[in-house]
Amino acid sequence: MGGASRIAHHFHKLMFPGILDVVHTTCSRPHPAGAAQTKGEVFVTRRYEVVYIFDSALEEPAVSEKLTKFHALLGEGVQVTANHWGKRTLTYRLRRHETGYFVVAQFEAAPAALPEFERAVKLDEGVLRFMVVHAEAATPAPVPVEPAVAVGVEEEEE
Repeated sequence: MGGASRIAHHFHKLMFPGILDVVHTTCSRPHPAGAAQTKGEVFVTRRYEVVYIFDSALEEPAVSEKLTKFHALLGEGVQVTANHWGKRTLTYRLRRHETGYFVVAQFEAAPAALPEFERAVKLDEGVLRFMVVHAEAATPAPVPVEPAVAVGVEEEEE
């Protein structure tokens, strides 16, 4: 990292804590889309979270098989953490289904890998609904109310 970019990096880290922690750059791993990596090539990976609602008629092994197929489209070496929530009642009906099998997965991948991944998930008839979101850094803790604010409330009551 050059001198000017190092300074900009530290400035952004001070001014916007947590934002740079989400975007990672690397040159040491193979390109996630499977393309050959040229010397000095830099690519960006982002952290994503996806929620799937599968047809409740599918058993867990069938759901795991579908997840393996979907996650293979993200590229080689992408580590996926999947949390099976199991069968749950839906708030409202989706395609005439009242229950669904929920799975939440987190992974890091290049943004270029997402369109093919999303296309495959959309075309699968076993998936009732899904949503992919860019996972942000840890959520900040709530700030406690200071006593000076509470004093202002007491003055209004008098």
